[in-house]
Amino acid sequence: MPHSNTATFIISRLVLSPRALSSINIFGIRSLLIFGSALFTSITAQAIDEEFISYDQNEIAIVNVTLIDGTGVAPKPRQTVLMKSGRIDAIGSSADIRPSASAQIIDAAGKTLIPGLVMMHEHMFYPTGNAHYTEMLYSFPRLYLAGGATTVRTAGTTAPYGDLNLRDAINTGKTMGPDIDVTAPYLNGPGLPILKIKSLRDAQDAKT
Repeated sequence: MPHSNTATFIISRLVLSPRALSSINIFGIRSLLIFGSALFTSITAQAIDEEFISYDQNEIAIVNVTLIDGTGVAPKPRQTVLMKSGRIDAIGSSADIRPSASAQIIDAAGKTLIPGLVMMHEHMFYPTGNAHYTEMLYSFPRLYLAGGATTVRTAGTTAPYGDLNLRDAINTGKTMGPDIDVTAPYLNGPGLPILKIKSLRDAQDAKT
């Protein structure tokens, strides 16, 4: 379950263009985050959470950043990540990449850029007392992004249709949040002290 007390720069839903792929060896990067001193979120243009968007320019360049690309190579200092129309267009030395005059420049000197985090055991609910677990379908997606998680896999749910509807709303740009891989509701025997979870009598009960 998400928790964040550190301000974070987040760039979400970015994919590498063929030009960028031809010049660097980064696999599966759809999003990047940069730890810093303020919150920055760039999301799909259709999203309604405009108060979270600090930059929506067509061309954005993060310059002078230390880049950890997730492949295991050493951190690369003084790098530039150039984004155009929501896509990563180029990554390389800040001495070699020249953004256009109209680009929004983010000077990230002293900061580090890493791939967005992929979290593999997450939930959209939280214990709220007296054997109740409450779905946090508004706050948790935003907290995951604030903590740098841009893809999450739920590990069981107390409200499967809530999680599915949230995933679809994010995918269609109706709300903001990480990419979500939704798993099944719980199948559990008697004794688990959570009121929302059905206790199964036996294997046959699980099948029906």
